[in-house]
Amino acid sequence: MVKEVVIKVIRPDILPVIKADLKLIYRLARWVPRLLPDGRRLRPTEVVREYEKTLIDELNLLRESANAIQLRRNFEDSPMLYIPEVYPDYCSEGMMVMERIYGIPVSDVAALEKNGTNMKLLAERGVQVFFTQVFRDSFFHADMHPWQHLRKL
Repeated sequence: MVKEVVIKVIRPDILPVIKADLKLIYRLARWVPRLLPDGRRLRPTEVVREYEKTLIDELNLLRESANAIQLRRNFEDSPMLYIPEVYPDYCSEGMMVMERIYGIPVSDVAALEKNGTNMKLLAERGVQVFFTQVFRDSFFHADMHPWQHLRKL
């Protein structure tokens, strides 16, 4: 059987670009306390450090694959959310392969409304998905992607 897939790749030359950008952002962050009255309180260097950690984590598609597999397992029988299947045998640190699904991105409000989506129910489901992750599963996947779809509303 032929299956449609989506392949996400990390450009092999992207890490030096990201490191150069981060170096510049750190430099700017060191200026914030000198330029703004509340600059120290904002702790810009710590904010950039957290951003760097998150960004570097995003470059590891094995981690993202594992998170998607766990999230799919958690919502497997849920009427609220559909998580596409990840094909771990074809994944690596720089590549992720998953089932191709079709739908309207949650960010495309006009298309959702045109399609007759119940926006109130959509918002309620989004909140339910959040609380289910946090309180039932103790596994919160904050990095939601367009490939994760709330079920038809």
